[in-house]
Amino acid sequence: MKPIRFGSVLLPPVTAIMLAVLLAVFIVAGVVVNFVPGLASVVGYLPVTPAVLDGQVWRLVTYALIHHLDDPFHLLMNGFMIFMFGRELEARWGSGRYALFALLTVLSGGVCVVLTGLVLGGAASAIGASAFAEGLIVAWGLTWRDRPMRLFFAIEVKGIHMVYFAVFLWLLQAVSTSPTSASAHLGGMLMAALLVLGVWRPNAVKTAWWSVLEGLGLKKQPKLYVVPGPSGRPGSKDGDKKWIALALHPSQ
Repeated sequence: MKPIRFGSVLLPPVTAIMLAVLLAVFIVAGVVVNFVPGLASVVGYLPVTPAVLDGQVWRLVTYALIHHLDDPFHLLMNGFMIFMFGRELEARWGSGRYALFALLTVLSGGVCVVLTGLVLGGAASAIGASAFAEGLIVAWGLTWRDRPMRLFFAIEVKGIHMVYFAVFLWLLQAVSTSPTSASAHLGGMLMAALLVLGVWRPNAVKTAWWSVLEGLGLKKQPKLYVVPGPSGRPGSKDGDKKWIALALHPSQ
């Protein structure tokens, strides 16, 4: 799909579709609740709650589509974060990986809400795309650690500082009496960090996991071959000096 123009800004397709869907769902839900009382109960089946354990598994995704109808600022804030951070990440990762990131952060946030309800008791629930939005902030900051940006359009900080700020806000939410779901935010942030640092970029954890698989015989080491390099072809001046090691997968 081609980027979609929004004023003077070109939005990648998945980001544009997400923003349009969130706005459409908010409007439709508002119309239903205010003017079609007979269907208002349907909106109650969208938030994520421990009812997921009774088979209502769709709630692990649908909660991200609906926002507080008495607080449009909730929708605007999440939409703004998706607009700000999602565009560059989709352009970097591609639409497929970006959509997968959205799904996994939303699912992770929903699972954390359900687990919180089981562990702490009470009527744990959450609505809104905050798990995805918070995940975007963490992913953006970990991807462009040293890139400067203006927090609140005034304070210049680096990308990694945005990660610290997101964690700080989560701590405040976790100890406050705000109805904002700190559990959903935590789930989205943790999944984002896992994907950026541990899945989509090789690191010490990933290398150690490969070593474990190789030790168990579940993953074979690539074969190494020594072959003439670009200037080490037979008959060349440095034919006996330039060699390279070429690693090939066992199937090659």
